[in-house]
Amino acid sequence: MALPEISVAQASYASGQSVQLTVENPDGDRVWIAIRRHDISPHASTGSGSSEAWSYVCGSTTCSDQSLVSNRFDIDDIGDGLWRAYLMKDMTFPYEAMAFSNAFSVGSTGISSSQPDMRVALQ
Repeated sequence: MALPEISVAQASYASGQSVQLTVENPDGDRVWIAIRRHDISPHASTGSGSSEAWSYVCGSTTCSDQSLVSNRFDIDDIGDGLWRAYLMKDMTFPYEAMAFSNAFSVGSTGISSSQPDMRVALQ
């Protein structure tokens, strides 16, 4: 069985630009995508640990059928800063992070080209 993966299309985005994500093999029910600051635990649930943006894998925050409808997503309304995309499971704390992307920047906050590739599937 293939491990779940999530990745971003590029390392940096302009302010207000949609962030393009690719999701592979999201196994289970109640799977969702969270955009969080790059330096926090995916298991944090409030305050600085809460998600900047999120979506079920069906492509919205309001769908009743949470099946994967596409493996490509555009996430809007992400503020300037350094972020990671997480593939999360369950809707009650503590959340389970199944995978996370490389860090990416939005706005004038840059990412060094020497930053290592941190895209990893969590087991």
